[in-house]
Amino acid sequence: DNLVCEGQTLFFNAATSGSVNYYWTGPDGFYSTLQNPTLLNASMNVAGNYSLVASSQECESVPSSVSVSVSAVNLSVTSIPNMVCLGNSATLVAQSSANSYTWNTGANSSVIVVSPSITTIYSVSVTNTANCMAAKQITVSLISPSISATGAVICGTSGTVSLSVQAFTPSLISWYSSQSSSVSVSIGSSTSLNVSSDTTLYAEATHTLSGCSSVRIPVSVTISALPVISVSANPTVVCPGKALHL
Repeated sequence: DNLVCEGQTLFFNAATSGSVNYYWTGPDGFYSTLQNPTLLNASMNVAGNYSLVASSQECESVPSSVSVSVSAVNLSVTSIPNMVCLGNSATLVAQSSANSYTWNTGANSSVIVVSPSITTIYSVSVTNTANCMAAKQITVSLISPSISATGAVICGTSGTVSLSVQAFTPSLISWYSSQSSSVSVSIGSSTSLNVSSDTTLYAEATHTLSGCSSVRIPVSVTISALPVISVSANPTVVCPGKALHL
């Protein structure tokens, strides 16, 4: 029995002497008149018995046959989840008919746990008992949300101000009254508030696909008193052509 891995090339060889015609037949409609034919990209359909008849002038040989087996390696790879927050982990699962696993992390089991610090491509190759191989890749995306904002200044003693942030998309922006508060006071990329003293809100962005959250950043409103000025003239009465000092 001759074994070939699925996808490999199958080589046939006929050893004869003299001027001979060759007639190969086999599974899946295989037919060739070459002495040493090849069959590219072997699939499971080509497994079976191949027969060769050789003829010279009007004489024909007794059929000679060879049996071919095809070994296939099935492989699928999944990541649970396929997006992770910074500091979290994902479980990679390779499902295969093979009995040997090699990951690009150096691991040799069918299931591994990874904690990427950046978006990372993981690959695994598997080998079965027939020494046939298969390989696949999977990407684990790292979600590390970013958010930024600029505070505001109110001139006077009080007023209404609108605060806004810039964040990655898609994201949901939540506003809090403190760093530790668990209840938001507003939702949206901007919020308005009336203030009569220096005030700080804290904004946090949450990735809507993965649930990963950014750090909570302070966004401050500062009350700035209006400048107080006085104006005087000296003298208050001046003759035409004379200097006036303000």
